[in-house]
Amino acid sequence: MIVSVNLNTIPFLSSTDSTRASMSAKQIQQALTCPNTEIPYVIGSDYRTVTNSSKMGIILAKDDGEVLYRNKDLIIIQYANLNKVQDIHLPPIKKTAGSFGTKLRFALSQGSKFKKGDTLANYDCFINGVPSYGYNVFTAYMPYFGFNHEDAITISESLANKARYTQVDKVYIPIYEYTLMQEFYKECENSYTYLPGVGQKIKDDIVCCIIAPRDSATANYSDLKNKVQMSLKNMSLSDLLNMGFSGDGKFAIDKIKTKVEDGIVSGIKIHRFKKANTQLMIDHNLETVLDQLYLTYGAFVVKEYNNLLKHFNYQYMEYILNKYYVYHEKTKGSRGEIGLNNLCYLIELEVSKDCSTKVGDKLANRYANKGVVSLILPDDLRPIALNSNKPIDLIFNPFGRMNAAF
Repeated sequence: MIVSVNLNTIPFLSSTDSTRASMSAKQIQQALTCPNTEIPYVIGSDYRTVTNSSKMGIILAKDDGEVLYRNKDLIIIQYANLNKVQDIHLPPIKKTAGSFGTKLRFALSQGSKFKKGDTLANYDCFINGVPSYGYNVFTAYMPYFGFNHEDAITISESLANKARYTQVDKVYIPIYEYTLMQEFYKECENSYTYLPGVGQKIKDDIVCCIIAPRDSATANYSDLKNKVQMSLKNMSLSDLLNMGFSGDGKFAIDKIKTKVEDGIVSGIKIHRFKKANTQLMIDHNLETVLDQLYLTYGAFVVKEYNNLLKHFNYQYMEYILNKYYVYHEKTKGSRGEIGLNNLCYLIELEVSKDCSTKVGDKLANRYANKGVVSLILPDDLRPIALNSNKPIDLIFNPFGRMNAAF
């Protein structure tokens, strides 16, 4: 009895040991989705079970219809016979597990018509409806100077650059009237002084630095603002910031970090919770930068409002805006949990990074054979097959745990 849809991508399943098949299904479940993946040379027809049941990697049309609306992260379709309109979130990078994500490979454009069963959109792990978890690699079974002993494997530089994966993280930065920030990105181009701009590489894993009173976790909003204002009566704003970084007892530095080290900002959203004429921020320079950010990235709500209004009635348009574009307080215990009371702005930064395979990474095949990369060979030093003069991209030991099913 087949108990996992992942088993349907294992070739020659009927000839595979049940324990090995169970291990393979688990390996496939844990695999990272990668760009540039390929359709396997050998795959059974049962793979369609995976295609029809996947909600993460591919979206199939339930009936004939048309794409009514499409932007960079949303598609709205209408089914002809079902008399139904469906909205689907299609961000350029979708988070899968942990800090890893998958990139959008294909999506229908606005105005496109489709038939039942057609692919509306798919991410990296599918090509034309076929699961594509990995790469077809020219492999050799031989010892290689001890670098592929037992579970160790040797790969080429080309394969390392080809076998890539994506990391993604979203960071929330709350801004209050009393918020003070260090100009951490002052000397970086394309930045906003206090934080990086879109396309900007972050410094290590630090997104921005905020100065906050040490009792900010327990004090109320008005007490915090009064405390900062009292401090500014005795010294300048720049002195207070410098004092906070030197370890003053009253103020502490809060470095807002991301899980993606040395990543690039791939998206910014900024939400304003108070009208500009009602908020009284202590740091006027910071307020100027935030207003600039809001005019640049906050206007997307107005733009989407106008675009949606051309296609839909007010009720449906309001539903779409609230569902996808207006920030909602996170559920208790989540990393992004932020109280919205007294907020002036809330900044959402998406940080992503495209990584190549490196020494220490684990590669596996669809039979749960796996190995850890111990050496990445420069392409000029790759062994070459004698009968075809074709360079070899992966070498593992025939006496190790890998077998000829790789």
